[in-house]
Amino acid sequence: MIGISFFGSGSDGNSALIEGGKTRVLLDAGLSCKSIEENLSKRNLTLESLSGIFITHEHSDHIKGLKRLVRRFPGKIYATEGTIKAIRKKGIESAAFEIVKSRKEFQLDALRVWPFSVPHDAAEPIGFRVESNGFSISIATDLGHISPLARDFLTDCDFLCIESNYDEKMLAMCSYPSWLKSRIRSPFGHLSNLGVREVINRLKRPITHLLLVHISKESNSHLIAGRNLIPLMDNPQLQGAKITLATQDQPTPLLQIHPRLVNKACMLAKKPIQRLFNFYD
Repeated sequence: MIGISFFGSGSDGNSALIEGGKTRVLLDAGLSCKSIEENLSKRNLTLESLSGIFITHEHSDHIKGLKRLVRRFPGKIYATEGTIKAIRKKGIESAAFEIVKSRKEFQLDALRVWPFSVPHDAAEPIGFRVESNGFSISIATDLGHISPLARDFLTDCDFLCIESNYDEKMLAMCSYPSWLKSRIRSPFGHLSNLGVREVINRLKRPITHLLLVHISKESNSHLIAGRNLIPLMDNPQLQGAKITLATQDQPTPLLQIHPRLVNKACMLAKKPIQRLFNFYD
């Protein structure tokens, strides 16, 4: 089985735990080291029980806790060369940095991992497709648009974890300065609610889970992000999916894939049904 739990996701910090078999990795360290350790402890885990840390990019909401973590974590920290250089410029140094490259697969214990480039205004940002026992999760937390490469990785998975950052009307009316609004809307900014539809409409197979992350408190709401999915409810690839919206302050449960869910998703995709969703699982 493979699964993921977000400890928190939003503009104030992002961090998640990925589990596959007996392998556990931390995805990003945008929360404080204390908060990350507390969330691990609730799952009877410690930093020493992790096989590695994956960093998507160097923005502070993804590495806020990394400076303390590198002193306490005994394993390797995986990121692109550009991201590592940018992190070092911020005064975070470690001999444990391990360079990964877009589209170059690597194995970490029970996990097969494919980093892939995403369009975002960072040094060399990436998403991850992670596989264990034949089941896969594709994750993109920050991207300004769906590039062809990102689309390939995001539409061919069992579990889709994707940013749903802003609603265009709320962004236009919110208190952000105009330069920040332009940055968010840019092709190298963040993905809107409508951008999520583009991915879902191109799914190559049924998914078991849809997890929306990095939902802005200022230019979006969980209610609006959830309502954005309603026109997609008849999509056969979404019929068997559990839908969850991550929040900044409340960790999600560990959302796991197992054969029963995959079989159910495939069965429902062949025979679409009408159903109601609780968007706040």
